Amino acid sequence: MRPIKFRVWHKPEQKMHHYLKAKFGKATNITLEGKFKDVDHVTTKTVPIDDLEIMQFTGLVDKNGKEIFEGDVVKLFGNKTVSQVYFKDGSFLIDEPEKKTLLFSILCEVIGNIHEYPEILKQL
Repeated sequence: MRPIKFRVWHKPEQKMHHYLKAKFGKATNITLEGKFKDVDHVTTKTVPIDDLEIMQFTGLVDKNGKEIFEGDVVKLFGNKTVSQVYFKDGSFLIDEPEKKTLLFSILCEVIGNIHEYPEILKQL
């Protein structure tokens, strides 16, 4: 059984954080864990969901043991092609030229993600 976990891109800070919990009501707020602008140590912060891009863990690791999340960009084994990981129709896929392919972790290496390294999108 794969663990269900998320990471989030906090748009105002332009920084990746760990997702801890959500509070639902009139407004949905998410509690994050990480180092924030004015704090030197790991702490928590609650922010509106509209300030976040939420990415789910695929349950897979790459050839180096790094966890693979939606929004990661991977390099395919034995190939110079880079592809973005995304979730569609119940599956985690990578976008190869001309086709959509199921993600197989042993055949790829995470080289970044679309939020922290937007320049990587030029290679897609």
